[in-house]
Amino acid sequence: MIATHPDVRQKVVDIDILIYWVNLNRLNLWIDKGNPKEVIFVPCSRTKEFFKDWLNVLDEVLFIAMWTIFVIDKLFTEKLLENITFLICVLLFANLIYFAELRDPTTSSDMVIGLWWSVVTMTTVGYGDEVPKSALGRIFASLCAVSGLLLLAMPIAVIAGKLYD
Repeated sequence: MIATHPDVRQKVVDIDILIYWVNLNRLNLWIDKGNPKEVIFVPCSRTKEFFKDWLNVLDEVLFIAMWTIFVIDKLFTEKLLENITFLICVLLFANLIYFAELRDPTTSSDMVIGLWWSVVTMTTVGYGDEVPKSALGRIFASLCAVSGLLLLAMPIAVIAGKLYD
């Protein structure tokens, strides 16, 4: 997620040269050079070859799993592990909105913004500073708001109702 943030991206190759080589190899990618979200997905011209090797795929899966377990083990308390449902939904909707709005450079510029948006939407605050513009983004936003209601608002109302019975 952090790799999508503009401050941590590194310009490795000139985008015009990269697009020339991609088109020369007949990969037929339509890239909007003015959209920084689309440009970061073309840094490697041999990605297909890399992922054809099963050892590379296995290595990445194991690396991600190891670090995820390590971070959850060391940084999060038992309460968070008992209620990790909200965190998973926030991460899911942050990714969904980022990829749904990928073609629009003015919305969800990185996944960190997507995290902010999903927390604000799920807690039904909805500041309106980040709004989806595509139809798919609006569908994901609706699902995010409804799941926020189901995860947060409904249980609180039930608990509050039982306290005063």
